[in-house]
Amino acid sequence: MTVGLVTLIKGTTLYVTDLTGNTVKVRTAPGMQVSKTVSTTVKGIHPGDSVVVRGTKQKDGSTKASSVSIGTGSGPAAVTGG
Repeated sequence: MTVGLVTLIKGTTLYVTDLTGNTVKVRTAPGMQVSKTVSTTVKGIHPGDSVVVRGTKQKDGSTKASSVSIGTGSGPAAVTGG
């Protein structure tokens, strides 16, 4: 799995800069189905959803979220930056 920011698109190829700063060349097929995340609230998250959480670790061990992206059971559907 690659999580990061799309930095360039050439035809059906995406160039994604991952969380470590590496650029990953992602080849897709013409007409490939792509899921797009829509905005929701915490009430839109359900048990079994996969999530990518960005935030700051707190003294009590919890994470104070600055963003949450919801995916499917097979992985995140969104690429987030920040």
